[in-house]
Amino acid sequence: MYSGLIFGMVSSLMIVADAVFPFRVPMHYSPVVYDQKGDILHASLNTHDRWCFEARTDEISPLLKDFLLFKEDRLFYYHPGIDPLAVLRALWKNTVEGEITSGASTITMQLARLLQPADRTYANKLKEMWHALQLELNCSKEEILRLYLNKLPYGGNIEGVKTASYFYFGLKPQNLSAAQLASLMLIPNDPSGLNFQKPEYLLPARNKWLAKLNEHGLIHDESFQDAILEPLPQNRSQRPFEIPHFARYLKQNNPQKTEFHTFIDQNIQKTLEALLQQEVKRLRMFGAINAAAMVIDNSNQQLIAYAGSADFSDDVHQGEVDGVQAVRSPGSTLKPLLYGLGIDEGLITPMRKIRDLPLRYGSWEPVNYMRNYRGRVTTAEALAQSLNVPAVKLLEEYGLEKFLNVVDQLEINGISDARNSLGLSVILGGCGARLSELMKIYSCLAKEGLMYPIQYFQGQYPETEPDTLLSPEAAYMITDILTQHDRPDLPSVYRSAENLPPIAWKTGTSFGRKDAWSIGYNKKYTVGIWVGDFRGKSIPALSGADFASPLLFSVFTSIDRNREENWYLPPGRIHYRMVCQESGLLPTDHCENLVMDMYIPAVSDMHECDFKKLIFVSEDESMSYCSHCLPSTGYRQKWYPDYDAEMLRFMDHNGIAYERPPQHNPLCRHIASENAPEILSPQANMRYIIPAKGQKIALSCNVSSDVHKVYWFVDDVLIGETEAGKRMFYSPKTGKQKITCTDDLGRSSSLMIEVRGL
Repeated sequence: MYSGLIFGMVSSLMIVADAVFPFRVPMHYSPVVYDQKGDILHASLNTHDRWCFEARTDEISPLLKDFLLFKEDRLFYYHPGIDPLAVLRALWKNTVEGEITSGASTITMQLARLLQPADRTYANKLKEMWHALQLELNCSKEEILRLYLNKLPYGGNIEGVKTASYFYFGLKPQNLSAAQLASLMLIPNDPSGLNFQKPEYLLPARNKWLAKLNEHGLIHDESFQDAILEPLPQNRSQRPFEIPHFARYLKQNNPQKTEFHTFIDQNIQKTLEALLQQEVKRLRMFGAINAAAMVIDNSNQQLIAYAGSADFSDDVHQGEVDGVQAVRSPGSTLKPLLYGLGIDEGLITPMRKIRDLPLRYGSWEPVNYMRNYRGRVTTAEALAQSLNVPAVKLLEEYGLEKFLNVVDQLEINGISDARNSLGLSVILGGCGARLSELMKIYSCLAKEGLMYPIQYFQGQYPETEPDTLLSPEAAYMITDILTQHDRPDLPSVYRSAENLPPIAWKTGTSFGRKDAWSIGYNKKYTVGIWVGDFRGKSIPALSGADFASPLLFSVFTSIDRNREENWYLPPGRIHYRMVCQESGLLPTDHCENLVMDMYIPAVSDMHECDFKKLIFVSEDESMSYCSHCLPSTGYRQKWYPDYDAEMLRFMDHNGIAYERPPQHNPLCRHIASENAPEILSPQANMRYIIPAKGQKIALSCNVSSDVHKVYWFVDDVLIGETEAGKRMFYSPKTGKQKITCTDDLGRSSSLMIEVRGL
């Protein structure tokens, strides 16, 4: 009864003393990055400039534990951190010999000394014993064993059995042989005397202990014979230094974490690195000096390969720069997202005709990559051909603010951080984005519109329901468009190839030709490629199609050998319908050519085609009439294309033939107020500086299809006439001037300008 009371009082006092004088020495582990199989890819020195890889409990094999306990502390599981009998023996021995020759240290006491080193004195020994009791109070026996194995010194700046097993044997600690384990159990007792650089001392000591282990039945005779014949390692291995860009990214963004169990597939990683190095050697002949790439497994959104540059050690070409995380102009790579949003908004369908005509927003005039215009194109053509002007017009219609809100949802920080200063040019790359951020868009398309975070390492994100970025129907339509091979960004080396990898892809080239992009996906993988110069140098020949896409196709061809026969199937809500080829809208009786189109019921536009209008014409079609001048006989009705003034001007300027209504009845006295000429040049309320005498100003306008001639007036004085769609020039006088344009139906528009000389 009294003994129990005394034990309880002592325990209570220990708990109080531990709380008042805690012994909590933190372990300092090296940051280590593992691949998907648990092999070390990359490691760095810890904060004390030492190598110390953390060994988990499941990495401590039973044989390692048996060896350790047999050699160091056979009563480990039975004492409270101090072995009283061993203490008495050591005290007697030290007294007899007159010096400290035995410390009676248990494994727990040794751990206390390793955690807080001190000189060997009786005072420090008592302190060590107290710390051992504290360790036993706060840690399980298994945890004490694990911490001890992680602190064992192995000479130089190597700490821990796991670190030593990698540096000296290239193995995980649980895979070490009996001879290797015996060596690692001996070295910590005398790292300077017993080490792999002194085999003449280490080898006999190892074999002596192997004999003891065999004698006590810890290793069998056959294993013993093999163990004593096993040679010692000759050299220390180099530090693990794979995936340096990715390892640096992980450490910078998770400074408190020391273990990263990633999903890197070493086979795919090495393939990706080899392809980058091979392709960059070729591209350097054309001025592109580096590349970056990453690969995502679409089945689980895990990052399986990451290359920040072609060669990390290439100082000449800034190899240490991480192109995956560098903020660059994304070129046209945002367009698939916008078109998908436009489909879900009901603004477009694949066969819907949209305009590709010159646009001007103040001083900014977006132009297509080839600096030409198509007039009217289908949505599918605009995206597949990566036309800039239709994308800008679609963004204006969809809404810049709404689009930037979606970008915020994707966490494309390079855009979100600058959203207050961005305009419509964002869709053409007038912003900043990282390859790792753009990959979210394409992996979302690969996942049929569902947005998952990219998984860089195990346990990074909790399992949650994905967000829906696009409907499955919109994602399918975009994928169908991006799979087309009849495109200018299909790499020339693949145009005659029979077995193209089944992928959907999009390229991009930044303004000034500083960045080339190609990002593609299929059901299995999403792959992103960037090519350019880390210094931001302009490369005249650079383009996504010629520089980045060949590498993209090579990666898919190399890593996806067992290609799936099936492709994405249309989601259930996708329906098909016939639409007018001229407009992409529901056909009416006057629509002559029809094509098949996909649409989403209750979402897509259900308007009927308005491409043509009915006009009264004379029997010989030489004259047209309006309702005010229509004769009682001698006329009929005919359908004509109803092009607006802007489209008419484009077709006239480019010599595109079209059916035009005949001239309006010249005897008609009715003047319609709508469809007056739209003056394009000069611009209203602008100040024009005329540098020299004889400098002229262009006069141009858009008119409706029923106009054949226009008349130009300056300060109400006629200065000339032109055919509809044609320009004329005049030599202005200085001062404010009124410019008037009148069509042959009497409709007029006017504006004011100011002309000054230098």
